[in-house]
Amino acid sequence: MRVFVGFGFNPRDRWIRELVFPVISAFGMEVLDGMEVEGEVITDAVRQRIRAADAFIGFTTRRDAIDARRWTTHRWVTDELSHALALGKLLVEIRETGVDDQGGIAGDRQRIAYDETRRCESLVQLAGLLGRWQRTRDRVLLQLLPAEFIDDIISIYRKPGFACRYRVMVNGEEGPPAVAQIRPIKGGIFLEIADVPLADLKAGAKAQRPVANQFYGDRTGTLEDPFGHVWTVATHVEDAPPRKCGAGPKPP
Repeated sequence: MRVFVGFGFNPRDRWIRELVFPVISAFGMEVLDGMEVEGEVITDAVRQRIRAADAFIGFTTRRDAIDARRWTTHRWVTDELSHALALGKLLVEIRETGVDDQGGIAGDRQRIAYDETRRCESLVQLAGLLGRWQRTRDRVLLQLLPAEFIDDIISIYRKPGFACRYRVMVNGEEGPPAVAQIRPIKGGIFLEIADVPLADLKAGAKAQRPVANQFYGDRTGTLEDPFGHVWTVATHVEDAPPRKCGAGPKPP
């Protein structure tokens, strides 16, 4: 996952590179920014980087004083925010206390309040948001073959010379075709995904164990695909208390 960070390129905002960038990287995410192409006006190079990103974090910190209680912020950061909003990116604005909205930025977005004297609180909130982004964004779509092709494929996929070719799509662009090895799956597959529906699992599969909420806090189900592979899918629904899981002391 790529995260573009918009911020002020000045000594006062140096903490963003020193503290925020490592937090983002700790989640296994790649950090993008426009520091080497800085300027008051958003450039095409920065637009391209925002387009290539999966999410955007904009720090609207204090710049010039309007009066004793209000400050402007960095024009290029608000322009970058607007561009990321227009592209429909995952987005959060981290706004410093006292920064004037200056007419506001069109579009809905999440906001984290930032107080220089309570910086750790903002970092904790940001870490929680990054975790949620990671859980909701890092999804893999697994789709069984359409029913009309299953019988044709089953009849030939074990024959010598049978091969599978695929393309990977990144940011709307297809990569070159690649050849995949076809091997049997032994022992079944377990997937933890964002939301297992309570409805029956279909799409050419037959349920071995219906989807149901379990006592330990997960919703799970097991199915067998038309090729005989067994899949177990799960979603964490709630944190079950120790007594519910059988780990706590029994009541007298």
